[in-house]
Amino acid sequence: MIKHRILFLLAWALTSALGVAQTAPVSIAFNLRTPTWADGFNADVVITNNSAAILTGWTVAFDLPVSGFSNMWNATEGASTATRKVFSNVSTNAKINPGASRSFGFTAIGAFTVGATNFTFNGLIPAGNIPSLSIGDTAADEGNGNANRMFTVTLSSAASAAITVDWATADGTALAGEDYTAASGSLAFAAGELTKSIAVLVLGDTAEEAGETFSVVLSNASGAPIARATGMGTLVNDDFTPGFSLSNATVIEGDPGDDKTLVFTVTLAPAATTAASVAYATGGGSATVGADFLPASGTLVFAPGQTAQSVSITVIGDSVQELPETFAFTLSNASGAILRATQSLGTIYDNDGDGAGGKPQTGAFNFAEVLQKSLTFYDAQRSGRLPDDFRVRWRADSGLTDGSDVGRDLTGGFYDAGDHVKFGLPMAFSLTMLAWGGVEFADAYVETEQMVPLRDVLR
Repeated sequence: MIKHRILFLLAWALTSALGVAQTAPVSIAFNLRTPTWADGFNADVVITNNSAAILTGWTVAFDLPVSGFSNMWNATEGASTATRKVFSNVSTNAKINPGASRSFGFTAIGAFTVGATNFTFNGLIPAGNIPSLSIGDTAADEGNGNANRMFTVTLSSAASAAITVDWATADGTALAGEDYTAASGSLAFAAGELTKSIAVLVLGDTAEEAGETFSVVLSNASGAPIARATGMGTLVNDDFTPGFSLSNATVIEGDPGDDKTLVFTVTLAPAATTAASVAYATGGGSATVGADFLPASGTLVFAPGQTAQSVSITVIGDSVQELPETFAFTLSNASGAILRATQSLGTIYDNDGDGAGGKPQTGAFNFAEVLQKSLTFYDAQRSGRLPDDFRVRWRADSGLTDGSDVGRDLTGGFYDAGDHVKFGLPMAFSLTMLAWGGVEFADAYVETEQMVPLRDVLR
């Protein structure tokens, strides 16, 4: 214990000689217990060691407007005054390990009015209780005229004395004199104040441009450290020239003689106040012109206020199993608006075969795989004579004599999962629900290439 006190005092002496502000590496919290009563209350004080060293022996002092204490625990009272109270450790809680906490408490005499303030730990201000300064960010539309943007500077907790800090703007992609007006100044926090505001004049315009930023930087603080010195101001572009955009499009091909339509949507945003036009054309890719789709080109004319038009491309059906194929759809020669995007992709998904060319699934879950594995489960329970290309290779023919003992052919169907028993009602219900799903959501089964396996299950 003596060694730790000597080290603590030696560190204090060295830092004092160097002119370094003295703090204790702890945080101290006052916790009021409820309920209180007319002439008294219970409270606890919690000391947390924020350092990497063991603290041994402590005395905590604080301001608290009560006349005295009728009871206390885990501490002994020292030379308290009418307003300043002093408590020290008892023998069982003198040591505070790194990251650990010790608490003591008391029953105060007098009505509760305000919690304990102005703590010291062994005569030093707790580092964890010192208010710190921070400045926040701000973001808003740039606007078309001049307007102030507000930055908020905050103290982490109320201080008992005045605190000051200087501030100044600094360029980023936004430039002083063009996008905002340079400024600087000083803030003064009176005792008890928690926030102050800084106004910076932003110079709005009507030009379309990328978002721009500048900053306000705090410096030369007195009475509190600066925890966050830089606040970022973002000027969000709110001026837009009418521009053409387009999106990708997909379609599931049909069978021979059953051509499908792939639809591209061209948008104009914001809407133009006069007529605007843009040329379009299909282009190359892995899809073959004339075999997989019919080429198309032309010009779209947008009337004032119109924001979207569609272009339909004919996709030729076939019976060939193949991977997805793509072709380009491009915009050019815009008039009355700019081109925000010039090319998109049309994707043709196969509807033939057993899953190789099915439409890829997006999102967190692969529902195509769910369907495929659900139908594979039925295959694994299938009874009767199985086809040569049956996809569950470890299964073989079974139950080929079912019903022969009563002169009926009861082969086929499905076993109850895990058993060699076929229950008529559950099997009929399950297959009815499967068939219903195939009718109700036929497009989804085709899109994921599970329609053929579904039909195989239902035969």
